[in-house]
Amino acid sequence: MAKIYVASSWRNPFFPEVVACLREAGHQVYDFRNPPHGGNGFRWTELDENAIAYLKDFGAATASNGAVGLYHIDNLTPEAKE
Repeated sequence: MAKIYVASSWRNPFFPEVVACLREAGHQVYDFRNPPHGGNGFRWTELDENAIAYLKDFGAATASNGAVGLYHIDNLTPEAKE
């Protein structure tokens, strides 16, 4: 099936149910609250100032060109941290 990253707030009470339903349907789902490599999940506060500045610049550049606001950067955005 598909690899899926569910974008959600930490406060979303439906998140665990959505992840479970997608997995039951056969999809590979990244659960940022309970990552496969252990720990307590990704938190944006873990990024250093250089990474934050880069993401802000990247987001501004994509937005100014009419691009979608969702993007993936290898080894930087949450689903890439392993």
